Order: sequence, then C-alpha cells, then structure tokens
Amino acid sequence: MLDATRYAAPEALDLTRFFDGRTDAWGLFQDRFGTLRRRFTVKIEGGWEGDSFAMDEAFQFDDGAVDHRVWRIHPGEDGRFTASTDDVVGTAAGHRDGPVISLRYLFKLRAAGRTIVTRFDDRMFLIDNDVLLNRAVVTKWGIRIGALTIVFRRLDGPMRPRSAA
Repeated sequence: MLDATRYAAPEALDLTRFFDGRTDAWGLFQDRFGTLRRRFTVKIEGGWEGDSFAMDEAFQFDDGAVDHRVWRIHPGEDGRFTASTDDVVGTAAGHRDGPVISLRYLFKLRAAGRTIVTRFDDRMFLIDNDVLLNRAVVTKWGIRIGALTIVFRRLDGPMRPRSAA
C-alpha cells in the first residue's frame, strides 16, 4: 500500500535544503529529435561555505567519460537566487515558485571535441522530500538542440532545516 504522506511534497523547493548532504542523480540527453544521445550518473555533495552554498558534482557518462563541476548558489530575496560554475558564462539566474524552480543560463557545452555556448532553461520539480526532477531545454541561437532530464535522490534522509549561519 502506498504511503500518501511520503508523496506529499513540501510547499516550497529550497535547493540549499534539498542538496544539503549527499545526493545521487541519473540523467540523459536527447537531441532535438528525441534520440537518446548520452546517459550519466552523478554523485553530489552539498553544504554551506560561508554565505554561498556549494554543490560538488562528479559525473560518470555511459561512454566512460567523467566530469566534475562545483556550483555556488547565492540565495537572494523573494525566492530568487544566482548560481555560478566554471562552465557557466556569467551568472545563472533562478527563482522559486512553490515546489518548482526555474533557472536560466549560458553554458559552455563540450561536444564532438569542441566547446559551444548554449542556453539552458531548467525547470526543477520537487516530487517529494527525497526526489527532484530536472528538465532542461538546450538551445543555440534560439534553435532547440536537445533536452536534458535528471532525477535526483537524496541519500541523507528527509531534508534538514537550514542551520543558523
């Protein structure tokens, strides 16, 4: 029997609370025709470092390639935040609307031995206290080149309240 309380998502998604601790993720990239191009897993460690929240991501791709990225999230007012990492051009701008987060940014995507600057339009949906679904549309010059889907699962149990800084 399903436990209905397990699937009752909190009213608001707070990335710093969701990613506080360890998280595993599984994802895939589909081209603009829907063809599966790449699959991957991610190990994430998150925590506060001063006034920013750091998400350390280690990627393992189905072709054996690996990648590493550290995001820095800076919370703002009214559910808004900024985020940065080495692969983002400038700063990513995000905002929360209840259990959904929108995040837009320019990203240096490595493909076929070269780097191209693409636009990512992410939508993150809190499924329950332990599961987050991310869907990103990737465009270049306004033309859709693909979509990224990622499922995140917290490993450290239910979200902890934010500690006093």
